[in-house]
Amino acid sequence: MSDVKDPFAAAIDDLRALMGSFLEGDWTETHVIDARGEIFIAREGGGPNPLLAAEYEAASEGADDDFDPGVTGALRDIAAPHVATLVTVLAVGDRVAAGAELARLSVLDEEEPFLAAAAGVVAEVCVSPGALVEHGTILVRLREESE
Repeated sequence: MSDVKDPFAAAIDDLRALMGSFLEGDWTETHVIDARGEIFIAREGGGPNPLLAAEYEAASEGADDDFDPGVTGALRDIAAPHVATLVTVLAVGDRVAAGAELARLSVLDEEEPFLAAAAGVVAEVCVSPGALVEHGTILVRLREESE
């Protein structure tokens, strides 16, 4: 019998120890990089996933910060409520009513609607359909309609 530990079992033990420390501590995020790869874990209040930074940047290229659809309300960032795949999203300039579908997310092969909390006009789409989004990823910027 050998005293050499299976490298896959060792990696699983290391990951369990990391997750235990993360869950028991007050960390909001951790980003681990080594020669074999990298992993990013965040809780609510943690930062955006740096592994997806290039994708976020590509999706927002060409966005018009001066977009004015004639709606004068506040500009709100609308974030993903959890990890999911973005299936569909309204286009820039589309109006949405409060409670209407703003986007569609897929989790574990089941699609769910993502509803607008307020009425407004889509000012910017920040993530392309098909992208994996993390909790807190900004999906769209919505110009809310003034009451």
